[in-house]
Amino acid sequence: MVVADLGGATSTRSAALRAGLYAVGRAHGYDAAAGKVDVEAAASGESLMVAGTVTDEPLKLEHLRFVLGTAVLVRVSKVTDREGGTVRITVVTTEGFQTRLLALDTDESIEHALDVLLPRRTDPNAASATAHVDPDEHRLWEARGGFRPTYGAMAFASLTSLRHVSFRSPNESGTGTVTGTATAIGVGGGVGARVGVQYLPTLTPNPAGTFFSARLALGLDTDFFYVRSPHQFSYSGSSRSVVYDNRALWVASFPIELGGAVAFGRFSEQSWHGALLGIAYAPQLEYSLDLGRSSGDFRFNPAGAELSVDVTGIDASRANESAAQIRIALWGVAPLNDGHPGMLSLGIGVIWY
Repeated sequence: MVVADLGGATSTRSAALRAGLYAVGRAHGYDAAAGKVDVEAAASGESLMVAGTVTDEPLKLEHLRFVLGTAVLVRVSKVTDREGGTVRITVVTTEGFQTRLLALDTDESIEHALDVLLPRRTDPNAASATAHVDPDEHRLWEARGGFRPTYGAMAFASLTSLRHVSFRSPNESGTGTVTGTATAIGVGGGVGARVGVQYLPTLTPNPAGTFFSARLALGLDTDFFYVRSPHQFSYSGSSRSVVYDNRALWVASFPIELGGAVAFGRFSEQSWHGALLGIAYAPQLEYSLDLGRSSGDFRFNPAGAELSVDVTGIDASRANESAAQIRIALWGVAPLNDGHPGMLSLGIGVIWY
């Protein structure tokens, strides 16, 4: 696709220039099947017109190339430059853009510049196959976006801290008992499931490859901990220390995640690949059971949060079909008081959306 605007050039010259540039493109292995597309209508629909002409800003031209559905977009425009340039030529391909200022605005100099900037296609069949983007691609991106169900599973390692755990111990003389408190530390791990909904905007390929997402999810996690719990005092001379024993602790958690993510990556023709960096408010309902006892405790901890990284690929060709994404997450709850111990988990899993 060629867009030429030389400011005052006759229609005959403009047509001759475009024909010469198309000839250069064919010599490089491209076809000219998109030559009759209404460029101005497409640019106007995307707010890419400036003072009645198609923009010549390279980043916006990358977006226009995608909208037009062409493998290459060539923009020739009249400019006034301090260094003496009078014509700017910008060549936009699927790999990016290149631009050059020309001191001469002759057809020969412009055609030569395109010959230098335009990459060659060595396989004519590949050139023909990639010259145009699927005309339904916008609808495919729309189907891939919006509110989408999410589901998946994770495995994780966890750490918990139980402050002021009380115990009774024989006193120093052995004639009675005393009460003490100490902190119990537990390490362990478990598995969990997630189900919810995620909002993805209708993606429009852009050079930055950045967008924002939001999600709401419910979880069910189960952890088993090996806990070093205070048991009694040990006396040595005038000092005493705490002796710990081993306990097994089971904790079932029901987290609620409400948050968002910013995505960093890059677009190819019909897909986006990158990472979603997320943060979420994550309070959770917990049930904990010391496996040496017959009953447990329920509690709700509102002081929860989660940080996550989704290694993501979003393919427009999949339309509304969900795809597996890798999630690495760090989440937990703060130790509000003795009845609300802290817990921290680091996990990895697969989430579909």
